[in-house]
Amino acid sequence: MSLNDALNLLTLDKPQTLTGAVPGLDALALGALAKKAHSQNKTLIHIAKDDARAETLKTALGFFAPDVKVLNFPAWDVLPYDRTGPRSGILAERLGVLSDLAEGVAEKAPTLVLATLNAVLQRVPPKNWLLGQGLEIKIKTTLPRAELSQYLAENGYLRVESVAEPGDFAFRGSLVDLFPPHSKSPYRIDLFGDEVDTIRTFDPLSQRTKEKVTGLKLLPAREFTLDEAARERFQTRYRETFGAALEEDPLYEAVKEGRISQGSDHWLPLFHETMETLFDYLPDPALSLDHKTSDVVL
Repeated sequence: MSLNDALNLLTLDKPQTLTGAVPGLDALALGALAKKAHSQNKTLIHIAKDDARAETLKTALGFFAPDVKVLNFPAWDVLPYDRTGPRSGILAERLGVLSDLAEGVAEKAPTLVLATLNAVLQRVPPKNWLLGQGLEIKIKTTLPRAELSQYLAENGYLRVESVAEPGDFAFRGSLVDLFPPHSKSPYRIDLFGDEVDTIRTFDPLSQRTKEKVTGLKLLPAREFTLDEAARERFQTRYRETFGAALEEDPLYEAVKEGRISQGSDHWLPLFHETMETLFDYLPDPALSLDHKTSDVVL
């Protein structure tokens, strides 16, 4: 039996186990399953044993199945209710994947979502919330500085002197530098009054501009916002859960004032009307798992 014949035996209709696969063949099989799932209007979610395994599969899929879009959805890199929140890079990768799925990227081409058991079990912001939080910026359109500043502050961006990391932004005269968390490069927006004159990418190390672009889309830098509705919802649910908040409670006071507090990411359910899972972004997905994934200790 040829390799192609063996791959054609894989089906999404019933549970199957692939054994004795040499390194690389698993990626080839996942690529074939992702294409088969797409032909049936499904998206394949593969649960890897750990993050290292997910990265290995992502690299292998880039070689064996270059026509399959691979979305790596990581879990937070902190323990529940830790003093600090997840790294900005982790949040950026998660929000980028959720945004792609919410906008129907998986419906346009064969797509494989890589995740770990921790990642798929963790609740995420609702799909409708994420769809409503994007901000598109295009050249020759109006962009009042006050509105942009408010959007960035409410959506978890950090104001700095010099933009260097995802989630940073800076105002320098008519220039606005910002680094969208889901982007590979930061952008420099040149405003002429309230009109967007030019948008360029730039190198965060040398600060030198590079190529011009016609527009960009911003996403939240965190999995919650600090707009008025979210702050009021947090305060109400916090009091309902823990009783009257004390003035010396740094988390409560920070949210009340519209500031990001260390560890505030862990209180997501208090910011949102409801929470969802990765599977809510992909109704009726196909599912595959690494060997012994069920043995992973959460």
